[in-house]
Amino acid sequence: MNINRFWRRSFQRFLNVFRGIISKYKNLINPNQVLLAKADAQGTSLQVDLAIDFYEAIHGCQKKICFKHWEALANGKMRLTTKTTIVDIPPGVGYGTRLPLAGVEVSVDRQAPRDLYMFISAPLSQDNFRREGNDIVSIIQITQEQADRGAEINVKTIDGFERLTVPPATQSGGYVTLCGRGVSKMGSQGGRGNHIFRLVFKSSQPDRSLKLPDLKVKTHANLSPKLPVSTDRIHSDLKILLEELIERGWAKEAGAWDSEFALQPIDLADADTLDRVVKVLLDRARCVAPNFSVPYLVPRIVVESKPTGVGQFEVDEEGWVTITVSPAFFDDKLAAQAILAHEVCHYILENSGIYYRDVELNERYTDLCMFVCGFGQIFKSGYQRQPAQNEYRPGHRLGYLTDAEYEFADRYVQQLRKSHPLKLTSELSTLKQQLLQLTRNDLALSDRLIKYERSKNPSQSEVSLYKDAIDRLRRDCR
Repeated sequence: MNINRFWRRSFQRFLNVFRGIISKYKNLINPNQVLLAKADAQGTSLQVDLAIDFYEAIHGCQKKICFKHWEALANGKMRLTTKTTIVDIPPGVGYGTRLPLAGVEVSVDRQAPRDLYMFISAPLSQDNFRREGNDIVSIIQITQEQADRGAEINVKTIDGFERLTVPPATQSGGYVTLCGRGVSKMGSQGGRGNHIFRLVFKSSQPDRSLKLPDLKVKTHANLSPKLPVSTDRIHSDLKILLEELIERGWAKEAGAWDSEFALQPIDLADADTLDRVVKVLLDRARCVAPNFSVPYLVPRIVVESKPTGVGQFEVDEEGWVTITVSPAFFDDKLAAQAILAHEVCHYILENSGIYYRDVELNERYTDLCMFVCGFGQIFKSGYQRQPAQNEYRPGHRLGYLTDAEYEFADRYVQQLRKSHPLKLTSELSTLKQQLLQLTRNDLALSDRLIKYERSKNPSQSEVSLYKDAIDRLRRDCR
């Protein structure tokens, strides 16, 4: 059995190397289109923009680039030519990386030659991989039996397939880490991030799908000015959905409950652009619902009319996210913030691998997520207007729930927020579980690590000892 596994891994590594060679060869014989060099923000250098794919950014690649250049002739005149160079793009580059092209100077508009930089853009996700800095995050489905008893499963990494050990008594939403299987750190010798696997239980409900956003263009049915669904849905349905969201998103350890919960409109007073509003919303969600996979990247915000509604969330073919707000609501600050609160929850749920195939149910679920993430007051302040309140767009009404359902969701989440800390585990229990996961359920190794830390710092508390042991183990894995 071990021999077969060895040969499978060897063959997989050979395939990866062979694909890398073919990829580099294709890039060299199929150069990019002619790129235009332009002045950078400081005006002292020139830059060209180069888009590469997800795997090229992770593994590195070679590119042949061509750009326009004014060449000085012997007679003092100048002519426009095409300059070509081959550049090595190191592993680990990301969106916004600026690479200097050593020894390459370019002249534009007949000016003196200047140094050239390359501005890299690359998508953050592909397949079941989502990049978070130097770490890779994937969502893996397991059965209830595998979670209870523990298991070893095959998982795909950026290097090929590896064995992942699932410790016994794993909870849905828990994490298991493969150290050193992430993205190479630029400028370091052999340093790499980790590959983090979020484990979720296979759902028995046929109408629901847990996955990362795929690469196809996905447009949700969006916030609409029409009246929401009928009011005959009883509040017990909302309770089930709210409790499910809370179980998935809120922290289970007491140490993560120090921040404020609900955002108020005054908290967005200094957010003078839509991008900054989205950043504040994401920051708050990261604090109050840390078990969701809340993105750090602020998506592109576009003010544009769409036939499908007043707000829209899209993921394009390369994994880039765009949130669109109708210009009819752009000047109504509270309404625009309400639209963004809903669309940001689409972004959070998609990034967390949570999505209902039923469109209406998925939109109601997204509306409820706003209250779980602390956006409830932001939405309630702008989702409707009476004619006397706002002459710009009198009587608008956004959302997929009734007024009574929004009020119930607000009250119920506030009630659960007050009572939930009674169910939380202690910080020490959480740290013990984290150390056990990092040691792959090796109790003897965990005990040895704690004894070592205690021998170094006998006066330290148990919490500090476990924190030091976890930090040391993570550093050793890098």
